[in-house]
Amino acid sequence: MSRARGESKVLYFISRSIKENLIDRGIQDRITVINSGLKGFERQNILRDCDMSYRVAQEGIQFLIPYMTKRIFTASIDDFHKCVRTGLIKFDGFSESFRKVLEPLEPGSFVVVLEGYEKDIVKKMFVVMWRCRGVAMNCLVAKVEMEAIIAKLRALGYVGKESRELDILNSGDQDKHEEGECMD
Repeated sequence: MSRARGESKVLYFISRSIKENLIDRGIQDRITVINSGLKGFERQNILRDCDMSYRVAQEGIQFLIPYMTKRIFTASIDDFHKCVRTGLIKFDGFSESFRKVLEPLEPGSFVVVLEGYEKDIVKKMFVVMWRCRGVAMNCLVAKVEMEAIIAKLRALGYVGKESRELDILNSGDQDKHEEGECMD
């Protein structure tokens, strides 16, 4: 569903009851609908390097995953963790096997799934990414959700290199940690 006629900015996933009781009856023409579903796709404004008019939205990814057959890639826990960050993410920080998957991609959105969670939609271990020109990408996930994903990774027992370095810096015992002399 879209909120406007013609080419919409956002395409929403709506429940069957919303469709049958609101849309099919034409009620949306008589009232202003503020929110009726989850964002599934957002219009892509930069079309010069991309053939896609819309990009996948993180908000509704769990509903799209079962139907996606292209531009969805599985990543190891290390590579998945490296995807969950703001700003430009260079390919050279990833494992060679994951880089080989990313490099031939055309610019546009794609989804990275944590290895072992491909079919586990409830845990929502998916991130929407944007393949940029060159050898880089961006994570299209809100910071709040990034923090939640990192918390889920920690709950799984994963502590990335960046997290360990941050813990060392915050503890004030950096020199002892580097030399392996710090005892708890």
